[in-house]
Amino acid sequence: MTHTDPAAAERATSSSSDQRRGALQFVGLHKFYGESAIVAGLDLTIEAGEFFTVLGPSGCGKTTTLMMLAGFVEPSGGDILIDGSAITRVQPQDRNVGMVFQSYALFPHMTVAENLSFPLEMRKVPKVEIERRIAEALDLVQLADAANRYPAQLSGGQQQRIAVARAIIFNPPVLLMDEPLGALDRKLRAHLQVELRALQQRLALTVVYVTHDQDEAMAMSDRIAVMHAGRIEQGGTPSELYEQPATLFVAQFLGDNNLIEGVAGSKRGEFVASSGRMLKVRGDAIAAGASALVTLRPERITLAPAGEHEIAAIISNSIFLGRHVEYCADAPGLGRLRIIETNGGGRRPWQRGDAVSLSFREDDALIFPQAVDPALAEWPLVYSPTKGERQ
Repeated sequence: MTHTDPAAAERATSSSSDQRRGALQFVGLHKFYGESAIVAGLDLTIEAGEFFTVLGPSGCGKTTTLMMLAGFVEPSGGDILIDGSAITRVQPQDRNVGMVFQSYALFPHMTVAENLSFPLEMRKVPKVEIERRIAEALDLVQLADAANRYPAQLSGGQQQRIAVARAIIFNPPVLLMDEPLGALDRKLRAHLQVELRALQQRLALTVVYVTHDQDEAMAMSDRIAVMHAGRIEQGGTPSELYEQPATLFVAQFLGDNNLIEGVAGSKRGEFVASSGRMLKVRGDAIAAGASALVTLRPERITLAPAGEHEIAAIISNSIFLGRHVEYCADAPGLGRLRIIETNGGGRRPWQRGDAVSLSFREDDALIFPQAVDPALAEWPLVYSPTKGERQ
């Protein structure tokens, strides 16, 4: 006969029912400081169990959006809903939302176990349950032997994992993370990106993650919203944003690009560089003769011996980086182009002064209207969370 532990059964049932918690909605959310709109009319839906990243440069409104969701900043207008219930006027401590800061915000005078017990004690959880949850949380973040240590006795990566454990120990439907890996070195960041993503998937948590690091956003997210000047410039999966940027800002912010100046040609899909060279490109129709920019990612350019392709160039610089080699090549009519080649180990890298030829696919050359200042230009776009398209 099989005996069932009632407490274990209850926990399993609770875990199963919690899997669909944490659906988020932002409805017409605004935040003004004086006459300046820091967040301007944000409309966004985040699905339960989704790892959603808000990505953008400093000052774009991403952290303010997160702070409004956490309850630390009061909106000037609009609503925030979790699982259909408005929380806009609910106090931060009553929102049942977990939060991880870049600084970790662990209490230095408390042990790890005491740090983890604090949010449970505030919720008047019984002592026996607190001990069980602490053990489970430490197991989740693979620090079972750290219960009696103090934050100062932990490495940066360990402190970060304890901060995550404290944020999820009370079983919140939503976990908010504000640049949580920003203080760590590159290798540790990459390692913890994998750990955090695996933990989020295991617990079916809704995560709202804020960062300015494009690689971090691409590596971890189900979907990304690129934010600029208080608005969502474009939203979608990492591959959608990278392969199909809707604006010049998104194309420049996600990944590296060569920019080629010129004008739109007389036919759709034609671009005339400033030198007069005509290129076949992809993008929305732009009025013939209107100023335009073409973006071309360095890894999408193919190098070959001189004469093999139509566009001739001279290698002006090369940098060997192990997994790949980065080149600068001067192409008459197109200017200096940056090119990235994977290191296949089959031949020596091109050297400075080498005559080469280059090619790229039409679909990889994207045309956009030329803004006066791409870094500051306004892009009046609205992201549809159901269709992922511009309106």
